[in-house]
Amino acid sequence: MNPITNPMEAIAATASLPLVVADEGIARCAGNKGLFIRLLGKYANEELKVTQPFEAFAAPENQETSVREAHTQKGTCANLSVESLRRHSEVVEQLAKAGAVTREIYDGWVAAIIRTKQELREYIAANS
Repeated sequence: MNPITNPMEAIAATASLPLVVADEGIARCAGNKGLFIRLLGKYANEELKVTQPFEAFAAPENQETSVREAHTQKGTCANLSVESLRRHSEVVEQLAKAGAVTREIYDGWVAAIIRTKQELREYIAANS
């Protein structure tokens, strides 16, 4: 993984990525589209997993927990082929490792998680 030299540019680039790479997700579910849609629904409808306010997330003593939160979000999105949020979470994870998450980046990430979950609910409705 290359170090991030311009975090806002890296995050902005995630907007051009697809919400879901359905072919990959369905393949991960052994070709079972119904299972893929159910798993997306489970993720889309679960409670927001980011549990820390910004001050706690950015605090040096919470760095390990913050990295873990971003890593978990990234991994979940990777498993579900939710590409745009996977990449956004990857950027936040790298910044958390460096202790470089700003309020703007954190708030944007949380907003992206909320927006993605809503978009996934719409995707599921259209593809069920």
